[in-house]
Amino acid sequence: MDHKLRYLLLTILCFTVAIHYAYAQSDNALGVRVIPNKIMENTEGIIQVYANSDSIIKIDKLIATSSDSSVIQILGIEQEAGGYATDVKIKAVNAGDAKIALAAPGFLSNEFPITVSKNTGAATTLLIKATPGTFLYNGPKLGYVTVELANEAGFPTYANTDIPVTITSSDSGVVNIMTSQITIPKDSYYAVGKFEAKQEGTALISAVSPSMSTTSASVIVNAQDPTQTIQVYVYPQTINAYKAATAYVAVQLHDSSGNPVIAKQDIPIKVKITNSSGTESINTSEQKTLIQADQPLIIKKDSYWAYIPISVNAGLNGKYDISISAKGYTISSPAQITTLTSNSLFDDKFAQVDILPILATGQKELIGVLHLQDSSANPILAKQNLQVHVDSSDPTALSVDDVQLQYGSQAALVFGIVGNVAKSVTLNVVSESPQTITPAITSVLPSSFSLMADPLVPKVLSHTDFPLAIYLTKNSVLDSFASSTTLSISPKEFIQTEQSQISKDQSIILVKSLLLKEETGSVSITTQDYSTSIPIEGLSTKPKMLSMDYPAKILANVVNSFSIELLDDQQLPVATDTDMEIKIVSSDPSVITTPDVVIVKKGTYYSTFEVQAKNSGSAELSVLGNELPMSKYTLSVTSLASVLTINTADFENSGASFVATATVRYNTTPLSGINIIWTVQGAQIQNQDTTTDENGNAKISLIAQDPSKISIQATAQGGMYGQPSGSKDISVLAPLSKGGGNGDAQTGSQFTISGINPLFIMIPVAGGAVVFILKKKNLLDGVGEKIGFTEKFAEIREKIMELKER
Repeated sequence: MDHKLRYLLLTILCFTVAIHYAYAQSDNALGVRVIPNKIMENTEGIIQVYANSDSIIKIDKLIATSSDSSVIQILGIEQEAGGYATDVKIKAVNAGDAKIALAAPGFLSNEFPITVSKNTGAATTLLIKATPGTFLYNGPKLGYVTVELANEAGFPTYANTDIPVTITSSDSGVVNIMTSQITIPKDSYYAVGKFEAKQEGTALISAVSPSMSTTSASVIVNAQDPTQTIQVYVYPQTINAYKAATAYVAVQLHDSSGNPVIAKQDIPIKVKITNSSGTESINTSEQKTLIQADQPLIIKKDSYWAYIPISVNAGLNGKYDISISAKGYTISSPAQITTLTSNSLFDDKFAQVDILPILATGQKELIGVLHLQDSSANPILAKQNLQVHVDSSDPTALSVDDVQLQYGSQAALVFGIVGNVAKSVTLNVVSESPQTITPAITSVLPSSFSLMADPLVPKVLSHTDFPLAIYLTKNSVLDSFASSTTLSISPKEFIQTEQSQISKDQSIILVKSLLLKEETGSVSITTQDYSTSIPIEGLSTKPKMLSMDYPAKILANVVNSFSIELLDDQQLPVATDTDMEIKIVSSDPSVITTPDVVIVKKGTYYSTFEVQAKNSGSAELSVLGNELPMSKYTLSVTSLASVLTINTADFENSGASFVATATVRYNTTPLSGINIIWTVQGAQIQNQDTTTDENGNAKISLIAQDPSKISIQATAQGGMYGQPSGSKDISVLAPLSKGGGNGDAQTGSQFTISGINPLFIMIPVAGGAVVFILKKKNLLDGVGEKIGFTEKFAEIREKIMELKER
């Protein structure tokens, strides 16, 4: 007996070790999925963790850590409904890389990298533009400065809140800032300020805002037009100071070729008279000057000449230099006048004209100065009021007015009406000694006016308003419009603008405009007199493509989490500036059903949504968004079909109490927490389990009532595992008749433990151990089919019950 007991204990110990070894082996891996697939700084996301195996295994006590909390922070861990996956909530703090480590009991640990992208919608820098960038100090003075928000790549970006910007000038004497504080409003990307050109020089206009570096634009104010010169003349060049006399200083505006040109604005000129004894400046001394010019000298706008008289006191002898200065222009060398004192000579026989360059303006112009002289070219005085006639060979080209010379005077101005076209003409000064003159007449050059257009914003976003600056230049210098005019801007399919009217003498106008396309287009601007065209590039912050992320394994009867992400040209996440509607269409709704529309909210770049996978199979999902290419995804759905079996005896006695067990498994894995619905016919229900335990079992206690058959049916509400059902029919035995017999007759002796044959213990234990090992090694199904474990165990159970009854 002791010998047999030792064998029994040894057998149990071997099977216990085998069971422990089988249980200790675990090769379950943790699968991960990051939602969204591409995560951006300053956003939150989810790491979905699941068992990467064919079986569905719950993950308990999951631990998650980040290698760099400045990049990725772990916010919390929670299990999804149904227990299929566990969500690790994370926050992407800054752009960079971090490793996430995961560990859970019963699973191999997992460590994987996550890259956090820059927020392409975050404003990090300022762009600045000054329009125009070049001025003449005596020309139009108003300019505009625009400050624009941009990301690190220099791409325009909308403001999340009002952005204050301070505008400064490096030299307020050159450029004066008229709006030193501007604000880029929330949901806009630029703001416009004003400045004023003051005097010659170069100044930097700078813009600065909190947390952003300073940016600058250069503005140049030219002191002069390098192509224009003011030429000075003095006639007559010699004057007799026997008595007080008058000469004339004449000035003309010339181009680089020395020809007269029309002034674009009034040009004030200062005169200095210098002799060997010092300098005398007009209107600067309280002492009486010997030679002076006491009238302002100004070349008027739309003219090219001006003059003033010079008064010379009697008895003055000497030579004097007449020099001029005018800010913003090149000045000619000084002219010279000689004064002398001689016996007064009065005569009227010899009249001479000092001719000036003439511009064919079609108007009356100053063409020279007439003076009297004797036969030796000495200056003389008119002995009477004198009228001098000047003949012209072509009065249509130049017709000279008669010159009036007062008694005792020496000089008088000569005016004439000039034609519109420069022609060769000869003038004849009528006197006893006639003078023939061939004046230099030049035509007014065709005006070099140019219509200019320029967006104030450095980089223009399509589908947003921006100011388009329209202005006029003459010889590449900012000018004013001579008359009121209406603008026409096209093409209408590319640019939309307000109807705008330019006023006379206006130098620059801002036209509210809108680009309708994200491309570079040619914009034409036309007035009654001028036209121009410029290219404008329309940029867009809109996403360029869609990406849908979904689980690697999509399970039927499970709500699966999907996400839609918006990407730019570089396939980096980009936030949308408006709510974006994404439409999703399933090719087979019997396999997968999706929401018809998913909304990606303004200011975000992704949206999650739930997809219901109904049955195993495949379906194509088409994802469509306005002005975005369609994306297609072919998805496969896996069904986790579970099996329900009912275990109980095949025969029961009438009126007997017995227990039936429903077992739910997926492959070889028992499923716990599954709801069971029982249906029984032919027996009274005493007690029943409505959910499966940790072994996948649910039991029902019954009392047999039907005299012939009992039917048991169980249906599982398996969720992702479907709705398997099973049934079992039990035959009811007829009652045995009473009879005699010697039940005490026994033959032989048997070894027992507490009256039980040890074989009835060893066989179930050994069988159970083998089943457990085969189950852990996934070998039970094949073996079970061949051996029929279920049937064998049922037979053994029946034998034990019979033996106990005996």
